[in-house]
Amino acid sequence: MKIFKNIYWIGIVFRGLYQIMNKAGGSHSADNKQLSRLNQMLKEEKDAFGQFWVYKFLDSFIISLWNDEDLEVDCFPVRSSDIPDDPFNRHLVILHYENQAVDPCCIKHSDLIDDIYNFRDRNHERQHKDNLIFLAADCSRVQRMVKKTERYLSIRMVEEDEDLYNSLTEIQKIRFQKEKYESEMILHIAVNRAYRFIFYPSNRDLKLRYKTIDERLYGWMSNSLIIKHVLDL
Repeated sequence: MKIFKNIYWIGIVFRGLYQIMNKAGGSHSADNKQLSRLNQMLKEEKDAFGQFWVYKFLDSFIISLWNDEDLEVDCFPVRSSDIPDDPFNRHLVILHYENQAVDPCCIKHSDLIDDIYNFRDRNHERQHKDNLIFLAADCSRVQRMVKKTERYLSIRMVEEDEDLYNSLTEIQKIRFQKEKYESEMILHIAVNRAYRFIFYPSNRDLKLRYKTIDERLYGWMSNSLIIKHVLDL
């Protein structure tokens, strides 16, 4: 499973590099016209869906990136009781980017993290807090992540609209597929760059510390394995 994920990521990177080289080598006026028309179509598709669907898709996309067998993953909790007090398994708790993002100029964990870490519910303290790891987004990178989601969704909507997609010329379809591969790669990168702060219990006193993920690690192992690598688990 991990091997396939690595191959998938490497494939995305190479397709992205191919796109960049292709653009650099063939910026003719005809290509620019084709790209201009595609961009107009994508803008029209983007205007057709609301922000609710953008955030709904982005939520599921983020969950899929960390959903593997290496860690128990709990996404977007709103209260301490959402996270089990598990004595056997280590849990990665992913905080929502809208209201739990971290200011990179003043890095500290939120009140929700503090509440989850110390209490399993309103009336009971958490007994196995050492099994919790928290992943939070950088608030300065959230807007870019949302914009890249809008771009990716608009491309998917064009492709799923059979009449609209078939109205493209062959040259436009080639350009469209390149845009699709590039937007997928850029969305992956935008999410990974945004979710870069890990809060974890210190081995000495169980106080929460934080580390920043080196984004150069992405692409060589699964996201959950990166968490383990950064924390030496």
